[in-house]
Amino acid sequence: MFFNLLTGRFLFKGENKHALLNANRTCDLGPARDHLINFTPECVQLLLKLLAVNPDQRPTAEEALQHPWFKQDSAIINDLIAFNEALCINSIAYLRAVGQGAAQIAH
Repeated sequence: MFFNLLTGRFLFKGENKHALLNANRTCDLGPARDHLINFTPECVQLLLKLLAVNPDQRPTAEEALQHPWFKQDSAIINDLIAFNEALCINSIAYLRAVGQGAAQIAH
């Protein structure tokens, strides 16, 4: 989810369901690293910790939130939050418009 939020891309790709599940299972981050070149080292470090193959090596949510990236890249985080809020507002407006259209058709 964090990778998707940062890059706007899915972490793993596959030609079909089997290939996608296999990429997820093997946790091959090679192709994903190409999309991280514009992020700060702190951001990449946090992302890679969250994506550790061994779940026991991943930080808890509380530990992740204590990572220096959340303090050092606060401007980026605020931009991401604003973008997310805009998406939510647009989604709600769209759903209302669709709902009104459906109500008009029903009458």
